Amino acid sequence: MKEEHGQPKYVLVVDDEPEILSIIGSILTTQGYNVLAAHGGMAALEQIRGREDSVELLITDVVMPDLNGPHLAEELIRRVPGIKVIFTSGWEPQVIAHEGAYRRGYPTLAKPFTAASLLQLVASVLNKSGAAGNVRAESSRTKT
Repeated sequence: MKEEHGQPKYVLVVDDEPEILSIIGSILTTQGYNVLAAHGGMAALEQIRGREDSVELLITDVVMPDLNGPHLAEELIRRVPGIKVIFTSGWEPQVIAHEGAYRRGYPTLAKPFTAASLLQLVASVLNKSGAAGNVRAESSRTKT
């Protein structure tokens, strides 16, 4: 992952399921990404306190008990202008819509997904210039 002024850039991965968090973190780490993993939205905000500028991409579950993904994304966008966002979810589209993910225009990756589909979407989002949220992706239901 690129560095800016000698500072490494990170992908912040947030999920309330420890197994999913571990799988996503492992996939990204083996491909050379610097990963910060947090078990839930509030834990994510706590973990990045003081190093917000080092986070380039947020990958977050949509539905979580303490702070849902769309609200977490809103808070991080306030703290880190230009952060890019990918939502993940195993819920049906109407639940995701109710949580507010679709109206924000960020790509949503349906769980379960393959390592290849995750890596392809991450690369696509990170390679887009301009403001966060310019990429829309079709979700695909494939196995993790």
